[in-house]
Amino acid sequence: MDHDAVVDALRSLAADPSCRLTTLERLLAELKAQTLRDLTPAAELFVALFALLPVAWASFEPESLHRLHAWTRGVLALPEFSEGEAVEAAAAAAVTAGFVGATLERMASLRPTEEQQYSAPPASVGAARASGGLSAPASGGDTASELAALQALLHWAYRLVVPVRAPLRAALGTALLKMATTTPVPPPALRSSLELLSSIIAGFGEITTAAHRRLLSDNPNPNPSPNPNPNPNPDPNSDPDPDPNPSPHPGGC
Repeated sequence: MDHDAVVDALRSLAADPSCRLTTLERLLAELKAQTLRDLTPAAELFVALFALLPVAWASFEPESLHRLHAWTRGVLALPEFSEGEAVEAAAAAAVTAGFVGATLERMASLRPTEEQQYSAPPASVGAARASGGLSAPASGGDTASELAALQALLHWAYRLVVPVRAPLRAALGTALLKMATTTPVPPPALRSSLELLSSIIAGFGEITTAAHRRLLSDNPNPNPSPNPNPNPNPDPNSDPDPDPNPSPHPGGC
């Protein structure tokens, strides 16, 4: 698939439900085959994707939504779709503060897993909008994979699109306050939101790739001290700089 074919496929997902699963299978096959790495993504592709996601949250059946999130997460992790000035310009033309806010609302609307629901039914937080709104709550079975995809999406947007950073931080703070005060069980998005906040505070310096982890495991002490102290607990009464050639004691004996 070339760039235009991918854009057309994304647009068709909202317009033609009858072919939705087939189209998503084609997109996932292209992702798996790495052929998407031959593309140079333009703003048009990101606009089509980010216009599709709110529609999918409101109307897609669970299996189609799961596959769309898997494709989105995989694509945004590709270097060709996440690095470089051209990608930054394309992302800036596609990502808006409104889309970032809608994504956080979707995260907050996700329900706890079945185990959490069994222990205590949670109150609704950042709940799905009334009929016709952006979000419909996701089922517990796919909550974890959807949260991972949405967290990766917000991470990607914050790193690449400077104008949405301040709105995202403000919306994230508000969402965290709401989620943290939910009783009796906070929504599962609380942890993902805290992890995103941690990345923002740390400047996105976390180890994210297998190559990075392997580098550290192969080099457990990559920066040893050039002058290690052989005596970490010296005697406080000892001479800190003894003379290697001491003179005889006055009046010697």
